[in-house]
Amino acid sequence: MTSRLYKARSFPKGSFLDSELGNNPRFVWKSIYEAKSVMLTGLRWVIDSDRREWGVDVVRDLFNVRDQQCIFNTKPDVNSAVDRLYWSNEVSGIYSVKSAYRLLQKRKELWSVDSNDSIWSKVLWVKTPPKKFVPLPTTCPICHCADETIVHEILSYPFATCCWQLAFPSLQTTIWMDFSSWMVYAMEVCYNIRPAELLTLCWAIWSARNKVVWNQKHPRATNVVASSKQYLLQWISAQKFATKYLFSNQVVEVIGVKEALSCTKQKAWNKVQVESDCLVATQAIRSKVAMSFFCRRVVEDCRKFFTESQTLSSFHIKRSANMAATS
Repeated sequence: MTSRLYKARSFPKGSFLDSELGNNPRFVWKSIYEAKSVMLTGLRWVIDSDRREWGVDVVRDLFNVRDQQCIFNTKPDVNSAVDRLYWSNEVSGIYSVKSAYRLLQKRKELWSVDSNDSIWSKVLWVKTPPKKFVPLPTTCPICHCADETIVHEILSYPFATCCWQLAFPSLQTTIWMDFSSWMVYAMEVCYNIRPAELLTLCWAIWSARNKVVWNQKHPRATNVVASSKQYLLQWISAQKFATKYLFSNQVVEVIGVKEALSCTKQKAWNKVQVESDCLVATQAIRSKVAMSFFCRRVVEDCRKFFTESQTLSSFHIKRSANMAATS
């Protein structure tokens, strides 16, 4: 009722976004009107095509032959609403005071990384009761002969040295005392080596170290180097693909859930539990709130699957517990 009264008084022939402050405005209306600039900053338009046809080229680029046939056999939703506004600072597309506050802080440059760092630096110096100290060994957990430093684990440890010799035979790794100095040498002196290859191999060596320490698995140096190169090539290929069709992690997760639900329906499986480590996707599917933007149609399809079947259930699990995804 209150919103209708203000609309009739302040913008009877348009929307709030088209309203004007007017002459001699009341205090309440003036306060509400101040939020208009924030709304204009965070609102975006979703433009729906009037053709209501599948993009043939896009479908063929994204899906295999079987999925293409299923998509083309499915008629697009002709009853969906056309051009609509959504709030870009929430994945649900629905305005919230919290997201508007954060947007205001960013506009005032008060929500920056530097300011957060300064706050944490002050917190660290506050006098409080001493923290609990957990003693940890400082020696290398693999060879037990040298101190566990970044130089030792990534460069001078025999297994790491073997990996570097296989990947970059001309690169010297055993004479360095400082890792940052070695990085300068590797990137500037060895100009024919791409920085991405160096960093990816560093990560692969450290991952191999973690497998030895936590899982008692001893990978071979040849496998580590090969997997490092393959991982980098796959990532580069994915980035080229992403520049053409860009999807967020949450959207991809929801699409994956829908594919899994479609498979369970086709095979007539019962008592299926769908687990996801993406909290946003899980909440969107389980919520009853109408989505304004966040892959609305896909979310609605997933909800329909759960509504029609009483034996389906969905759960959110932490990524650390999702062994299928992290292994």
